[in-house]
Amino acid sequence: MRSRGFSGKEKRIGKIFIPTEMFAPSGAGGLGLAVFWQLCGLARTKYKGCVRVLTTNQGIPAGTVQLNKWLPREWGAVKYRSFLLYKLPGFFMLECVREVFKSDAVYLVSTFYPPVFLSFLVAKIFRKAIIWAPHGSIEDRELVKNAGLKRIYLRLIRRLAKDVTFHTTCENETEAVRRHFGPEVKVLTITNYMVLPERLERKKEDYLLFIGRFGVNKGIDNLLRGIAASGRFLKSGFRLKLVGDFDNSYGYEMIDLAQTLDLAPRVDFLGHKKGEEKQEILAKARFLLMPSYNENFGIVVAEALAQGTPAVASIYTPWKVLEEYSAGFWVDNTPESLGRVIDRIISMSPGEYAAYCAQSLELACNELDVIKNAQKWETAYQNLEAGRV
Repeated sequence: MRSRGFSGKEKRIGKIFIPTEMFAPSGAGGLGLAVFWQLCGLARTKYKGCVRVLTTNQGIPAGTVQLNKWLPREWGAVKYRSFLLYKLPGFFMLECVREVFKSDAVYLVSTFYPPVFLSFLVAKIFRKAIIWAPHGSIEDRELVKNAGLKRIYLRLIRRLAKDVTFHTTCENETEAVRRHFGPEVKVLTITNYMVLPERLERKKEDYLLFIGRFGVNKGIDNLLRGIAASGRFLKSGFRLKLVGDFDNSYGYEMIDLAQTLDLAPRVDFLGHKKGEEKQEILAKARFLLMPSYNENFGIVVAEALAQGTPAVASIYTPWKVLEEYSAGFWVDNTPESLGRVIDRIISMSPGEYAAYCAQSLELACNELDVIKNAQKWETAYQNLEAGRV
């Protein structure tokens, strides 16, 4: 990357600053976890200790972490600031300015969080190297609410995007970046990796599993209709378990839909699960199902594979590799397509299913382990140092 701050000349990156609305152990979304895993990889590189993360306490239970103080970590340090107004936290924004000024490079996460935009402007003024990860925030479905304002904002970023390197995780996200910010912008495509959880040796049980946020883009309505269309499911002893906070209008609609489809006795709405309890549910599931209309990654699929649980993901997610590894299925998210793949899952022989489980583990170890793939992020930052990308 040939930013003015680096002037195309080699300069060591000694400090990397990341402002983010949420960060592990936040349970508010996958964004914070994805950044945390990336940093676990950087801790195995020459950039160990170089990163400072400024975040909020959004989604973090009281008493889980110490607030309003820099906490040392292997990869650097993190501060969790407490706020009443997450969207416009004044002192947080002032601290972002100070941290940008002290840093050599800034890694921005998401698009529409005001402190991220402020950090971007300050980084431009002080000629810092910038990597910006939209993290799914510029997909069409995310631009429906306040569409006019968001598109004006995106046009402004487009005017200022020279010398910014955008981090994308898949081809669809790369296309969205080029559509909004220009066909010539610099793009760094690296998938989200993870710290593989401890493998739990558990006997598989006869249930299919969904884990995620209850929202329209998750396609849960299609999943319920697909279950209703699966003759083998209806004749079997299988259940569908739905994990996630369903205390919203869409969640209540899904409860009503399950009743309308006469599925209520076979569908369990389990609410939010985390930690070891979540890993237990993943390890015992026969298959994970992710019928989303769009995902720039889908962390829960990676978590399932790491537990030896195959997955079904929609073609609107970047999980074609499931079929390349024979670790699951990549299908349309229509009820008809989901019904057919559920029929196939339930009709698998023990030997065929065991092979899918083994391939799931192989995929996770080969393609998703952040420790094995840490050199990709090390190379990315080395290219920033050398004025490349």
